[in-house]
Amino acid sequence: MNIELSDANYIEIVAGIIGIAFIIAGNAFSTKRKKLISSGIRVEGVVYAMEQETSRNHGAYKILYSPIIRFVTTEKEWVTEKYLFGVSSKHTLINPSYREGDKVTVIYEPGNVKNFIIDDFNAKAVSPLFIILGTLVIISSILHYVYQSGFHF
Repeated sequence: MNIELSDANYIEIVAGIIGIAFIIAGNAFSTKRKKLISSGIRVEGVVYAMEQETSRNHGAYKILYSPIIRFVTTEKEWVTEKYLFGVSSKHTLINPSYREGDKVTVIYEPGNVKNFIIDDFNAKAVSPLFIILGTLVIISSILHYVYQSGFHF
């Protein structure tokens, strides 16, 4: 079997690399979450504010809302930090818990209070979602390559 790379094949290669990156990111999020759950400290926090960030992408403006979380550590230290994940809408069906004033469960690393997660459905769903998306992108790029090479099912 002779495999030749053409300009059309670069699409599949780039898509495959993106898929691998999604799988790696999903595994990294999963590892971080498992580590925090096993050795972190669980406290109650509050969505202090929703920070709005505007960016321009290909002429269109995109708005991202990131929750600012406030909690008190077991050492009575106040922590107010922007959460790692933001959403494109302040209030969505996938993200109903991120509203200003809502209480959330926070799990933080004892030696690094800025390393925390919100223990809710979204935190649990991010890793599998990234892994599934990455796998689908890789499968799609392989199928596209096979179809472009002339093989049809």
